[in-house]
Amino acid sequence: MSSVAASTYRPDLQGLRALAVALVLVAHLDLGVLAGGFIGVDVFFVLSGYLITRLLVCEYQQEGRIRFARFWMRRLRRLFPALLCMLGVTYVLARLLLDPEAGLLRTASLGYAATWTSNLYFAFADFDYFSMTADKDLYLHTWSLGIEEQFYLIWPFVLVAGLGLAGRLRGDLGRAVLVAGILALAAVAGLLSILPWADEQPLLAFYMMPARMSQFAAGAFVFLVSAPLGQPAGMRPVLENRAFVSGALVIVGLVLIVGSAVVISPHVRYPNASAVFPTLGAALCILGGVALQPSRFIRVLANRPMTWVGDRSYSIYLWHWPVIQIAAEYRLLERPIAMAATVTVAVGLAAFSYRWIERPFWKGSLRVMPAPRFLSAFAVAAIACLSASVVAERAGDEGRDPLAGATGQPRSDLPPIYLQGNDCDTWTRSTDVSPCTVAGEGAAQSVMLIGDSIGAQWVSALPGVFTPDDWHSVLLTKSACPIVDEDYYYAAVGGTYSVCAQWRDKAIDYIVARRPSVVIIGSSAHYDFSADQWRNGLDRIVARLRGSADSIVLLAATPAVTVADSRCSLAAAPLARWSGMEISGCEQLIADPRSDEVATHLAAVADRYPDVYALDLNGLVCPNRQCVAMTASGIRIFRDKRHLANRFVEYLVPEIREQMGELGLPGLDGPYSAATGGG
Repeated sequence: MSSVAASTYRPDLQGLRALAVALVLVAHLDLGVLAGGFIGVDVFFVLSGYLITRLLVCEYQQEGRIRFARFWMRRLRRLFPALLCMLGVTYVLARLLLDPEAGLLRTASLGYAATWTSNLYFAFADFDYFSMTADKDLYLHTWSLGIEEQFYLIWPFVLVAGLGLAGRLRGDLGRAVLVAGILALAAVAGLLSILPWADEQPLLAFYMMPARMSQFAAGAFVFLVSAPLGQPAGMRPVLENRAFVSGALVIVGLVLIVGSAVVISPHVRYPNASAVFPTLGAALCILGGVALQPSRFIRVLANRPMTWVGDRSYSIYLWHWPVIQIAAEYRLLERPIAMAATVTVAVGLAAFSYRWIERPFWKGSLRVMPAPRFLSAFAVAAIACLSASVVAERAGDEGRDPLAGATGQPRSDLPPIYLQGNDCDTWTRSTDVSPCTVAGEGAAQSVMLIGDSIGAQWVSALPGVFTPDDWHSVLLTKSACPIVDEDYYYAAVGGTYSVCAQWRDKAIDYIVARRPSVVIIGSSAHYDFSADQWRNGLDRIVARLRGSADSIVLLAATPAVTVADSRCSLAAAPLARWSGMEISGCEQLIADPRSDEVATHLAAVADRYPDVYALDLNGLVCPNRQCVAMTASGIRIFRDKRHLANRFVEYLVPEIREQMGELGLPGLDGPYSAATGGG
């Protein structure tokens, strides 16, 4: 096989790239269609396996060896300049356009992204639930680039070993052994992602390169079977002139890819067994395009618009995610015109990056920059990104939100119990129950609050409502863990949140064993449960607790709002402050039907039992169904889209006590007094 074969431009592959990046883009816009479009990344991996194998095998056949350093330098020149541009511009925009805390937290992976290790960061980092978690990081999408670069590091060694063995065996036997080895590698990697890692460590299955090796190997397999080794450069490929077969392969491949984007849900752990379909689809599309006289179906992928997007697919992938995330903060994805403008900006930035940065270093005048100089620039840039991450962390207190008042940054206005070193909430890390005493240890009666972070946001009201002289207040909480006896998929762990289920079962046993006077249950309304799951799952919890507690209170979830992240908090962004943006219009009618719907489920369960009560405090949070950013006295109400600011919860204590007293709970029928409880 000649060097010409290694560099042959295939427009149909560029069209396949265009399809892959379009699927990813649509999925990230959250349009409600093609929600499984994240499988576009799988298509990219198959393409990389095919192209890199073709490049390296042809070099090996021509020169009798693979020049590792030259190969890696080509990859650096091809990929790093455009990546660095995106990282730097995104960092500056985040610091200018987002409030200071968000700008810091959402660029936390900068140093890892600059060194192609962000997949390791997202797989192993011990995220704080109350900070910006991984799914909001502006560099989240670089995980796939990390996987590709790690593949580029090891694949030349794999091929040298395989080609050496094939050369010693010679002929069809050597080729068969090499192909069998690639297939075995694909099978082992596929099983690794489906079985041990997927069940026990789903984040590793998603983010780690070995679990994705099956897709790279699939691409390598396609090259090896479509262009047999040891043949002269002019050999006729397997599918030459078989337009019907070629067309059929491409049609089936496209159906598998698009069908996977339609059928595969983002709410199940991935990769799973269904990953075989987009992988097979990409492989079939590549194989179908090998024909020298392709069918008209190849031209569907090889037309000018598709190849234009495909040529720029790397830059589009780089830019689309940070642009979409920043636009979402400004609520620009809620209207079709603004969403179209967001996509246009992302593609425009990608086109600029391709023309002036990516291509010059790849095929233009800058490709001849001496390797030592380029490597020095690479090292300096990587160190600068790492340093920026450290400096930004230390500068996190700069630029305070003018709406936060004495509480500082609104996202930091947490219940004090989270800030005292008490490990009350171990989130995804442990199933152990870690109850935290809030107040009144040793008091005769006890009240226990159990819930996720939405339920636990009320914990600071307990000492004021249940006076410490008479009541021992205890918190049991696990973030993102509903107190509903149902399993659910949790993106933060990449699978079923089994830690939650085990913790919840232990926490209920803990409460039953201690027989408190009052149990308060609170959960977010935004879990993907059906009406029957809400009612039956909560009913099973209540049934276990009844008889061990005198009263059970079911707290309605607070609504999800936008006043916490619209102009009200973005007015704290440096650019907004410099431009003199007025902080006004920060109000919103409750538009969260999910919260209202789940409140009816809570009421239905409470109606079944005389000692179970449903309590909806949303009238205090959003009076007359009107949510605002802060009270008339200047107290910030929400610390983010779903959580109340702790200072506001403390402000509500007298009214909360009054409403709980109206339920008939013992000891709460007297008037509130700051002297008796704290307020």
